[in-house]
Amino acid sequence: RQDYMIEGRIGIRLGRQHMKNRIANLRNHFILCGYGRVGREIAHTFNAERVPFVVIERDPEVTAQVEQAGYLYLQGDATSDEVLREAGIEQARGLVSTVGSDADNTYITLSARQFSSDLFIEARASSEETEKKLKRAGADRIILPYRIGARRMAMLALRPTVVDFIDTVAYRRGRELQMEDVAVGDGSSLVGFSVEQARHRSQAAILAISKQNGKLIANPSAEETIEVGDILIVMGTKEQLATLEEICKRC
Repeated sequence: RQDYMIEGRIGIRLGRQHMKNRIANLRNHFILCGYGRVGREIAHTFNAERVPFVVIERDPEVTAQVEQAGYLYLQGDATSDEVLREAGIEQARGLVSTVGSDADNTYITLSARQFSSDLFIEARASSEETEKKLKRAGADRIILPYRIGARRMAMLALRPTVVDFIDTVAYRRGRELQMEDVAVGDGSSLVGFSVEQARHRSQAAILAISKQNGKLIANPSAEETIEVGDILIVMGTKEQLATLEEICKRC
């Protein structure tokens, strides 16, 4: 019996080490802080979209649920710099903080922002006062669940077909059409192209262009020129979007 207990402890240590090794190898991933009701839905969406991510959760009972779901995770405090480093924040694409405490979300945002000015940070807030603090702390997007829920209910009442279409394109599994944002970097082959030329090369529809100065050009004209720093909001099949992204990356 003692031998079984020793073997069990060794197995647990090996399992945790394997988990840490997999997390250490992550690149361009998301760090999800908190695995409550909101965090679970985000993890489910990330998994469905095949986006690499790691969950940070301090509650041992909740981390057991994360493990059962098959996600990568760290048991620890997301406000800790050491834990964020272990989650690979220096190689991460973004961080999403959904813990229940506004104070913790603000502190996590402050801690994460010190690692990188380019890291995308999204945080949950329960009040408009916290929203302002999170902006000052460095969050790129702040989500107030009650506000999102209220807006969605209003839009469903006013424009149900539009909402159904967006849900189909954005969320439904096995969908033919997809929406994506494509960043145009320095040296991209798309720089200097007109919208019409980009559409002709990929067949994807460019719905809007977000300019570096914050201006959003909806339904851009065929002659609109694509510039370095633009973010294209596009819609098309998986193959069309892949073609556009490949052209965008090609120097």
